[in-house]
Amino acid sequence: MIKLGGPVEIAKKLVSLNSENPPGTRTQCGQYVFDFLKKLGLKPIKQFIDKEKFNVIVIGKGPLLVQGHLDTVQFGDAKKWKRNPAGEIREGKLFGRGSSDTKGNIACFLAALAENRKNGSGRRRQPSPISMIFTCVEENSFSAIQKAMKLRKTKLRHIKYSITIEPTNGKLISCNKGQYTFEITAQGKTAHASDPTKGINAIEKLVAVVPRIKSYEKQINKRSHKLMGRATLNIGIIKGGSAANIVPDSASMIIDRRVITSEKPQQVIKEMARAVRPLRSRLLRRIDPAETSSKSKIVKIMRGILAFEKMDAKIYGYRATAELSEIRKHGI
Repeated sequence: MIKLGGPVEIAKKLVSLNSENPPGTRTQCGQYVFDFLKKLGLKPIKQFIDKEKFNVIVIGKGPLLVQGHLDTVQFGDAKKWKRNPAGEIREGKLFGRGSSDTKGNIACFLAALAENRKNGSGRRRQPSPISMIFTCVEENSFSAIQKAMKLRKTKLRHIKYSITIEPTNGKLISCNKGQYTFEITAQGKTAHASDPTKGINAIEKLVAVVPRIKSYEKQINKRSHKLMGRATLNIGIIKGGSAANIVPDSASMIIDRRVITSEKPQQVIKEMARAVRPLRSRLLRRIDPAETSSKSKIVKIMRGILAFEKMDAKIYGYRATAELSEIRKHGI
């Protein structure tokens, strides 16, 4: 039996339920939200993205969708945490993995939803005016929101607007950068290190293109968006070699490229290929940037709410990525 509570109580409960991704196979968080919504008199459904993981979805009658993700990045070494990563309240603050991204945010929404239905006359037995999607996977893949958006032509065909719940410090964010992940590979020829001239060192071939990648980085840093900031790249992973006494015959690097709305997808892909030539560049993951016009009805409404509450009503940009990118693809 689930016990309803305020936002802090709900957030602490959600944080206590491990949903680290990877592995992303624990379902307690999703089950808690499913039961919570059911207790409010709603009709949540489970949308499985594989045999274990599921999204929690409520189909509302109005044009608004509220959406957030329940998974978190990993704890890391729990011994290095100064507070309990599974949730601890100290000095009026909730500490723990997911308290900001995004369990605390979802808790605020659930508490407000419960209060709204409690105060509404007979509302607990009525359908929700708001549709909701709580995804099980977001930190390392958009597969869950992509699965949910398969309902766009059927159960979600009436949706016009959406709010993606992310840690924004109370600020209204109307756009976010895209993220393109590239793998750069170099092929060589193995040989014993006692006579390296008989081989071709793949690591050296990889290292040779780094100055050109850095030159490309300077070039894209000049591109800027007034809300998102600059286009950027980062060399995040380099792999190669098996032993010190063997000339490596293969090596690779992973590059994270953050994209702004003025950049075209094929432009970004071609530029990366040109920057690392003659090495091979392969696009592993593509999340496009997203932007909602400041003239959009939902932006105007949200600004009005913030102004009424005497909060910051300016519009800001998000330098990270969010599921908003996938939702915007479907005309929402």
